Amino acid sequence: MYALIYKDFLLLKKQLLYVLVLAVFYTVIAVSGFLSASILPGMVVLFATMLPITSFSYDEQARWGQYAAATPAGRRGVVAAKYLFSLLLLLLGLLLVSALITLLVGLGLLREPLPTALYAVLCCGSVALGIDAVLLPVLLKHGAEKGRFAIMAVCIAVVGGGMLLWQLHRGGLRLPQAPARAAVALLALLAAAAFAVSYGIARHIYERKEL
Repeated sequence: MYALIYKDFLLLKKQLLYVLVLAVFYTVIAVSGFLSASILPGMVVLFATMLPITSFSYDEQARWGQYAAATPAGRRGVVAAKYLFSLLLLLLGLLLVSALITLLVGLGLLREPLPTALYAVLCCGSVALGIDAVLLPVLLKHGAEKGRFAIMAVCIAVVGGGMLLWQLHRGGLRLPQAPARAAVALLALLAAAAFAVSYGIARHIYERKEL
């Protein structure tokens, strides 16, 4: 199973480098004042959702699924490897963006307090984990092409839901207030629970899939 994860990292080493360069580029733009540093937490979502789709796309081109299922890892190992790979990408994205934001705050280039900025990073990480929970079973069942439509649908739902709440709030709806720590912790727990349930669903799907 760990060899399957290593394979994915080898395949995506160029894409990982591109994302790193992109993150540094946005940081430089934020330092220059041309763009708000608030865009950096969103890089976590990009890091954790787009790269798994690319991984599945490469696997489909090479017909990797049939070979991987015949290895000692088996179908369960294939599913576990994809989920661990996605989780590692998310953790790498969180560490990278957190380090860049900490650097900006330390240099006095970001006005927000460090805890507030890191809460935003964790929120984006939780959203990315939730998106992966929906995306990975779709990718394992239908492949990368339909996976792209799935992520578009999820993003539209998230953005649309946020806009609806904002409009309702402007119209006088009082939303429940919660401490920032509690809200972030609840979001992270819900995303983790969704990811765990998603793993069980994905295993069930892939064990019955014709390769």
